[in-house]
Amino acid sequence: MPAFFKNYKSLIHFIPGLVILVFGMFALHTSVLLMGDHQAIKKQQENNIATLFPEEQADGNLPPQILEARSIINRLLHNGVWVYWSVFAMGLAGFVLVILNADKMRRLQVVDEERKKNLSLLESRLAAMEATVDGICLIDGSCRVTYINQAFQHMFGLQEQSVEDFIGKPWIDLFCEEEGRKFKENVMPILDESGSWRGMVSLVKPDGTPAQIEMAFQRLEGDGTVGTARDMTEKIKSEHEKRDIQAQLYQAQKMEAIGRLAGGIAHDFNNILASMNGYAEFLKEDLDENSPQYEYAGNILSAGYQARALVDQILAFSRHRGSEIETMDLMEPAQESLSMLKASLPKTIEMHTDMELESVPIKGNPTQISQVIMNLCVNAQDAMEGRKGILGISVQAIKADEREGDADWVVAQEPGDNTPLSIKIEEEEEGRTRLWLGHLVRGREYAVLGISDTGTGMSKAVMEHVFEPFFTTKPVEKGTGLGLSTVHGVISAHRGALKIDSALGQGTRFELYFPLSEEEQGEQNAEEMQMINDGGQNILLVEDQDNVREMTTRMLERLGYEVATATNGLEAMDMLRKMPNYFHLVITDQNMPKMTGIELIEQAYIDHPDLPFILLSGYSEQKLQDIIQEHPSVRAILRKPIAKADLETKLAQVLGESEKDKDAA
Repeated sequence: MPAFFKNYKSLIHFIPGLVILVFGMFALHTSVLLMGDHQAIKKQQENNIATLFPEEQADGNLPPQILEARSIINRLLHNGVWVYWSVFAMGLAGFVLVILNADKMRRLQVVDEERKKNLSLLESRLAAMEATVDGICLIDGSCRVTYINQAFQHMFGLQEQSVEDFIGKPWIDLFCEEEGRKFKENVMPILDESGSWRGMVSLVKPDGTPAQIEMAFQRLEGDGTVGTARDMTEKIKSEHEKRDIQAQLYQAQKMEAIGRLAGGIAHDFNNILASMNGYAEFLKEDLDENSPQYEYAGNILSAGYQARALVDQILAFSRHRGSEIETMDLMEPAQESLSMLKASLPKTIEMHTDMELESVPIKGNPTQISQVIMNLCVNAQDAMEGRKGILGISVQAIKADEREGDADWVVAQEPGDNTPLSIKIEEEEEGRTRLWLGHLVRGREYAVLGISDTGTGMSKAVMEHVFEPFFTTKPVEKGTGLGLSTVHGVISAHRGALKIDSALGQGTRFELYFPLSEEEQGEQNAEEMQMINDGGQNILLVEDQDNVREMTTRMLERLGYEVATATNGLEAMDMLRKMPNYFHLVITDQNMPKMTGIELIEQAYIDHPDLPFILLSGYSEQKLQDIIQEHPSVRAILRKPIAKADLETKLAQVLGESEKDKDAA
């Protein structure tokens, strides 16, 4: 059996041949029947002649008419034979022809199916090329463009132009003149030599948008080149942002490590300062005020206080604080930021300050306010970069609607906690713009933190976007533009207000309004403030550092107290058990071996719940504030080094409260 019969579909092609063969055989059969009829007619005719002309037939002298009829019958019989074989030959030839044509048709069908498959494959590949995010450009051997997919058009900003404008044109025309020159000089030699090239290309799209494109060219077998392009702009941008975030993380980790190191050093350093400052105070008390030694002792004490302030500054910018709002003094973060700025400002910028107030109590978060001050001051420094300028910082206390120009900004009732802060922008004159964020409440007193500069100023167009995150007019390397959005968040959290007054070429002034705390510090009773050691108050001092313990003991004795000392918490517990009702107060250090101050307080509270404690620490007071809430025995916390006046005041306060509790009981 031929191979093409294995495919049942190929049998269809033999149907016409079978039909022709059947019809040929039918015609052949008909011819045979006709020939049989002619033979019968001839025989009948011969019989008739023999009957009618027996003598003439024997002699061969038949009439001419009879001879002519016999001749016709013989010719018919002879032609019938030829018709028979002609029909047979025609049927056979038709069958062979149909078979040959059927095989050819089968081959044509196979070729047609392969063509359809190849066409479908090409269509799918073309669809894939159009759907891919990578740009594809096909170039013929004459360096002319034959195909550009949609992604390539989009990358090169060609989507609004007809692709036909570039088909058939040199592929170098896809680039601007400068980039085309670079390709001819740097890319073409490598492509001609090695057959491939890959690299980054910086482009500027027709709309002015810069783009970073990774391109690759590869020579094809035979003739032509395929070029691919991938837009790496967002990836490069994200990598830069990732590096920036990593750098910020590393910086945060470094600052955290510095903070821990500073916290560890602060304890030991404050112990040294405590001893030095305490003995310096003793010298001032014992020496004649007119003697030079008295002045020397005062200088030593002043240097000790400066050293303590330096430690406080380091701790202030390295410690971690939450976002809780509490009663605080606005002057503290202002003074801390001022000290840091004095050391970091360039010599070309002068600093003018107006902070004569001793205390400005507000409800706020010290860390957030410090961050706001530093952000605004850094912005002011950047605005004055490269030229001389003046940075002004002031703290004032005012009453709403007292100053001119603020009347339209004052409301009768404070907005609700969930009410968003309103923003009002006015351009009073050419180049001068003012912005009000939030409102002041009529009759309420506010602390006003003012920060001004003589920098470039802001236009109204800039001020309209000033609180948007990541909006900035600085270069990329100067910052992310989060400063003023942070200010907006802090003002909102503190239910305050903000005023910005800026003039192009003259400078900008920020005024931040914080409501003064309504909690007034009641005057302490004179009886509580005076020394209540007439009955011989006994104090247990727990301190592991010998020099600090000795100095603090002398300080307490000078204040008129009876003092017993312990070098650690275990020793103190033994003394409390042996003399359960002897001590009126315990002063303990926090960081001690064997048992910390907190552990001592917890153990002592079980047997002596009414015994008050004062906790000493070289760490930030803010870090230990929650201890007072958790342990009722802790009545106060004192920062090392301890000043005699602070110790005297705190002892009088705690012992006075303790006496009140006993009387109430």
